[in-house]
Amino acid sequence: MNKKEKAFLENNLYTDALRCLRTDAALKNDKSKKSRIMANAAKVALAEAEYIGKYFRLDVEGIKERAKETFELQKG
Repeated sequence: MNKKEKAFLENNLYTDALRCLRTDAALKNDKSKKSRIMANAAKVALAEAEYIGKYFRLDVEGIKERAKETFELQKG
């Protein structure tokens, strides 16, 4: 795997983790069916990205932690 492919997979995992955190936060405020579907879809996408990342030996936990830190900073 070259650097571009690795960067793409890491970026995809980071984006999915961030989206999962955002939809979970939105779900706490809005319990609509649409919010639940979006949160569930984000969790599934994150699980798939984690599986692919582990297969290619990426630092999955480090990327998820970085996404959590970014989310906390944006949240304020």
